[in-house]
Order: sequence, then structure tokens, then C-alpha cells
Amino acid sequence: MLQRRRESNTMGSSGNKRALGMVILFLAVFGGSGLVLGIITGQVFLVVLGTLALLGALLVQSRVRTALKHDLAQLAREAIGPNNPLPTEEEQAQMAQRALEAIRRSDHGEDFVGAYQYLCREWARERR
Repeated sequence: MLQRRRESNTMGSSGNKRALGMVILFLAVFGGSGLVLGIITGQVFLVVLGTLALLGALLVQSRVRTALKHDLAQLAREAIGPNNPLPTEEEQAQMAQRALEAIRRSDHGEDFVGAYQYLCREWARERR
């Protein structure tokens, strides 16, 4: 039986998220090594290029973090309902971490969305 996968309106598929992670990693490694090499050799061009790459990595990471917060809030809203209060960003992050830990411990191959939304519904029940 095929499972239907949900995709975020802000970030796209999980493949796109992995690609953005690789872009962040590449920019950080390239920027850091260019910056260090430029400082050691005294080449201003490498220092500038390394600094720009590190700033690019920070910019992409910021965009990914913002999109992740939006995705978690939207999943929580779907689970709890539109008229109920949402957990704070900190509570959402804690529930996301707990969902990931539950998936790692599970032998059933649960998906993150299901585990996270289950925790959101439990959070809402405790608040009622």
C-alpha cells in the first residue's frame, strides 16, 4: 500500500531539504577553508570569497529555519484544529525532537508527520 507524503508549501519535498542541507554544508566548508587559507597566505581575494560563502551559508540556514518553523506550526494547526491555540515555538521544537526520538526507537517505520501530529493532539488534550 502506498503512503501519501505531505509536502510543505515553503520548502518542497524532502529531497529539496536534503539538497539545501548540502548547499549549507558546501558553503560553510568552502567559506571556512577559503577564509583560513586566505588569512594564512595573506590573499585578500580568498578572505573575501570565504567570508561571502560563510554569509551565504548563514542566509540559507536562516531561510531553512524559518521554513521549518512555519512547517511545524502548520502541522500543529492541522492536528489541533484552526480555532484552538497552538503550542509555542519552543514547545513545537520539543515535540519535533520527541517525534524524531520516537521514530528512531520504533521498528515500525513511522513517519515524522504522524508522530508529530500525535504529540500535538496529546498537547491539546492536556490543555483542555
